[in-house]
Amino acid sequence: MPAHCNPDHHGSTATAPIVPRLAASVVLLRDSPEGLQVLMQRRPNDAAVLGGIWVFPGGKVDATDCVGDSTANGLATLACAAVRELQEEAGVFLPDTSPHSLRPWARWVTPERPTMGSYRYDTQFFVAPMPTGQEAGCANHESEETRWISPRQALQSHDSGDFALMPPQYVMLLELAAHPDTASAWAHALMRTSWASQAILPTAGTTTCAVVVQMPAWLTAMPSIPTALRLQRQADYWHITACFETELYENSINVF
Repeated sequence: MPAHCNPDHHGSTATAPIVPRLAASVVLLRDSPEGLQVLMQRRPNDAAVLGGIWVFPGGKVDATDCVGDSTANGLATLACAAVRELQEEAGVFLPDTSPHSLRPWARWVTPERPTMGSYRYDTQFFVAPMPTGQEAGCANHESEETRWISPRQALQSHDSGDFALMPPQYVMLLELAAHPDTASAWAHALMRTSWASQAILPTAGTTTCAVVVQMPAWLTAMPSIPTALRLQRQADYWHITACFETELYENSINVF
């Protein structure tokens, strides 16, 4: 089996970091009178992974997603997993895995030694327009609430403490907030295909009152990308603030 078709290859030793599991996720897009909206789902509070966090539909790659994949970096496998997970979690069916139905947007890898949970994920995020004539909802037990929301509203709700996010979702919402409608975001996805599957592996460190997640230098050259994210613990909620200046931190740790 090719390396990219081994979704459960994970684990660690006393000195080696946990090997990330392959995963895929879909940022579903639609237009509304208020502009662009994305589909997000809230994980159950007692979920083993990302409990209470708002995420895009997705999950880890299954062995059945790997059939006949000869593409570079296993992109066909990841697209199959994304389409399957979208149907399983939100009840939305995409007709195929071609660029006419979904396009890669970003690839995020959990830092090497996470402290939130015991797993790491190597997740390819795709964007896709909402198919006509379908309705999205909570299709299984992996989410408790499904909501269409504008990227700007999601960020504002997070800032007020009502919409828990993790760094990958936060950064992608920052990017999508710059687009007025589905057509704009969809066209931009085509423009970024040359780097949309390049791994974003953040580093993290501490200040006296926060955890700071530093973005890779190549990524911060892109529009709307902060140089770092400052995470501050508020009760059971990590509040994220975008930083657009380069800063240095000590005591390296990882948080997601």
